[in-house]
Amino acid sequence: MIYVILGQTASGKTSLALKLAREFSLPLIGADAFQMYKELHIGSAKPTDEELSGVTYHLIGSCSIKDKLSVKEYQKQCRELLDEYLAKGQDVIMSGGTFLYVKASLFPYEFIEEEEKDDGLEKLSKEEAFALLEKEDPSTAAVIDKDNLRRVIRAIRIARTGTKKSDLLMKTPVPIYPCRFFSIEMDKDEGNERINKRVDQMFQSGLLEEVKGLMASYPLSAPAFQAIGYKEVIAGLKDGKKIEEIVEEVKTDTRQYAKRQRTFLRHQFPSIYSLTPEKIYEAISFDLERRRRNKPSLGFERLNNIEKSRVAVIGLGGVGSVVADGLARLGCSEITLLDKDVVDPSNLNRQLLYDMDDLNGQKAEMALKHLKRINPLSSYETIVDFYADKYLESGFDFVFDCIDDVKAKTQLALYCLNKGIPFISATGSALRLDSTKFKIGTLDQTGEPLARKFKEELKKNGFTDYSKIKITFSTEAAEKRISLELGSNFMCPNSEGLAMLSFFISLMNAK
Repeated sequence: MIYVILGQTASGKTSLALKLAREFSLPLIGADAFQMYKELHIGSAKPTDEELSGVTYHLIGSCSIKDKLSVKEYQKQCRELLDEYLAKGQDVIMSGGTFLYVKASLFPYEFIEEEEKDDGLEKLSKEEAFALLEKEDPSTAAVIDKDNLRRVIRAIRIARTGTKKSDLLMKTPVPIYPCRFFSIEMDKDEGNERINKRVDQMFQSGLLEEVKGLMASYPLSAPAFQAIGYKEVIAGLKDGKKIEEIVEEVKTDTRQYAKRQRTFLRHQFPSIYSLTPEKIYEAISFDLERRRRNKPSLGFERLNNIEKSRVAVIGLGGVGSVVADGLARLGCSEITLLDKDVVDPSNLNRQLLYDMDDLNGQKAEMALKHLKRINPLSSYETIVDFYADKYLESGFDFVFDCIDDVKAKTQLALYCLNKGIPFISATGSALRLDSTKFKIGTLDQTGEPLARKFKEELKKNGFTDYSKIKITFSTEAAEKRISLELGSNFMCPNSEGLAMLSFFISLMNAK
């Protein structure tokens, strides 16, 4: 698992990341463009050698001002590290203020090689270039550093290829790695106050002297000197400004940068938890403990695949409720819960997820309440309705069919088969006594009443290859029905749900 700690500048994300890395022996991967330069210290707010002591860290002070640094190069280096760590089953902390680096590394971000040609863009001023970008790609203009002329020009060239840079950022909201995203919750005014104090501290610690030393050693055209704190000092020294003026410019530019960071966090990370540092620490600690037991049981590769998965549970009765409960404990990334019914007193003898406080509440909403207590870091969607294909159109890695309605089962099965979505269907656990008799098979292997009706409805729709439909079923003969009430106990629905989860887990090893 990759635990990503973000937040506006001066929010304390680096100190929190270091604390977690040290206490839980997690490698730390930096995600700050300017903290990567080994020569930039004070102005980049790079953690000191003392702060990094005892921590395994990467991409912090890892390159020189002389090196060519880009989002694409960062992506390459970061993914190599992540692939190596995750292959060993090692969890990772990732933190920094360059959110585009995070996005490019963890999501399927694609690069377009724009041509550097004589298009006149290099002759534009910062203001002219930014105004042109606002016209050609306003979404990118809203989050880009408008003072970084090189990046603004690159964004314009990408837009002119027919693909906007902003489109590339949100090509898909699904990460390619198992991730949990956190943002440090902070009031804007408090953030600005912290920025002002940090900038004052930087100048007291010798930022001016640091910049003068760098100016004497490196060409001023170096991209590293575009960093906030450095560019203002360089420009101020060249223009003969008073130190008080330079300090105020750094504060103003940093506050504007923080505003862009807040905008980026709102729009580019849809599944992010905005919490206090204390709550983030607590949440990650809890998740690490959950994974500590799951990892040796499931294997880290299978667990990673489970945690990246987007799943739907259709029907939240006895079978579906234990499936949903299990998915939360396994740590599935996104879980959709669909059921049209309310919790009834007759449900409490067998439907594991509910209790008396849930009576008359919608099952999907009551399930959500309990699942958030089990695992608050999974993302949940609730749908109170009958099944309809539209609810699966956004794409799923697996679907659990836990409904009894034959027409809905048929519709769901045909949709999943047509779209290539793996799924498994429950065929009923009522009037069974032996929880050990449930197994995984295919629809052609049983003549159980619900399965028989399921086959008949499929046949009406022109489908007869029942061997293509995975099911759970009992090999035990059903008890004789002696009343209008369809008898069902605690053991068997939950056993059927656990069998469905076992099938899901077996597929995750092959992803």
